[in-house]
Amino acid sequence: MTKKEYLFYAYKNKLLDNLDWYFAFLTIPVTDNVDGKYYLYDNNQFKVKVDGELVLLEDTKETAYSMDDYLYIKEDELPNASDPMDTKLGIFIANYILLIKPFGGKISYINGAVNIRDIESEIVTRLKTKPTKDTSDISIEEYTKFADNAGFITNFSRIVSLASTPKGIIPPPGIAAYKKKIIKEMKDKYGEDVFTDYTKVAAMEDKLKAFDNEFIKDDPAYGKFLSGKVTNVARAKLYLSYGAEAGFDRSGNAKLVENSLEEGWPSDPESLSRMYNASRSGSYDRGKETQKGGTAAKVVLRATNSIKIKINDCGTKETRDFLITEQNSKLLSGRNIISGGKVVELHDANINSHIGQYVKLRSPSYCKQKESNFCSVCMGERMTKYKDGISLLVLDVSAKLLDISMASMHISIIKTHKLDINDTIS
Repeated sequence: MTKKEYLFYAYKNKLLDNLDWYFAFLTIPVTDNVDGKYYLYDNNQFKVKVDGELVLLEDTKETAYSMDDYLYIKEDELPNASDPMDTKLGIFIANYILLIKPFGGKISYINGAVNIRDIESEIVTRLKTKPTKDTSDISIEEYTKFADNAGFITNFSRIVSLASTPKGIIPPPGIAAYKKKIIKEMKDKYGEDVFTDYTKVAAMEDKLKAFDNEFIKDDPAYGKFLSGKVTNVARAKLYLSYGAEAGFDRSGNAKLVENSLEEGWPSDPESLSRMYNASRSGSYDRGKETQKGGTAAKVVLRATNSIKIKINDCGTKETRDFLITEQNSKLLSGRNIISGGKVVELHDANINSHIGQYVKLRSPSYCKQKESNFCSVCMGERMTKYKDGISLLVLDVSAKLLDISMASMHISIIKTHKLDINDTIS
């Protein structure tokens, strides 16, 4: 029996719903002559149990299956795959658990990296509390199954996650010399005090990360666990440069520690104290500074608790000139603009026609509603859902203060962003 034939036997008989099936077929048997629940392993051969009989499984190696095994899916073999395709076993399993089991054929087969957030984004647009006759609607019950299965798939970390890779555990060759070169070039260009400026520190770190990225880009873990905070923060501090953290210094001036942790503790006492203070201040902020978030929350609640959104139009003629882009278009759904002298609500059907254009956006900043309240036209459809709960929305300010204090306990990254002063202030 071929591995695909048995895989689809397991699929049709719902054996793939059992975690022990994956452990049986994706791990190496500890001894010879194993008479397991699903197979007999003897003399380096797997004989699978099919309808009460033992059948030799072809083309097996140390394990019966590997996540990298290639798999050809014929047309309509799966409910969410209408076209034939080449895929891999790991992708098939992820699709089965996250898409086929909860949704059947409602969400198409993802033949590549399966990202939970991407799936959730599609679910949000199709989730209906009361499903209609449209079979593409996703019900709360189906979403609940998806959430359960997303938790189920975390069990695979014990058998398929990479603990380390050849390039993931070593620094990029030549990084020390390259770092000295970059630091010298920046000091020659900007002066000896160049690294008191956080933007220059960020520029230096970006060059070092690009050097490291070139080294690890062909590593099997690249883009998987070698991504995000692992490459931008952990590898950076471990192999590139410890960087600049404020510690207890609130002057706004950066203090760069050139050493990486791999290079050992710096001999310079000042750099050493910066590293110590970065850890100490993180603990202090998490324990002490979190009170600022709580204080801000109380102030915000008291200041905004009586504010309401009135279901009417205040009639203001003042608007905000606002550029609609691909990035912000979804956030504007439900907001109102003035077009041709009339109020026009932005929604999925018309917002794309405004991308790349400046519109006259109705904004709470210019609302003329009396008694310090706001009207529903200036606030927009989304905000109006909270017409008696403005204070809950404004609490995001205090939540952000709390996040900053909590995050200071953890290592962070220095990044620069282009600031549109008009957009920020207005």
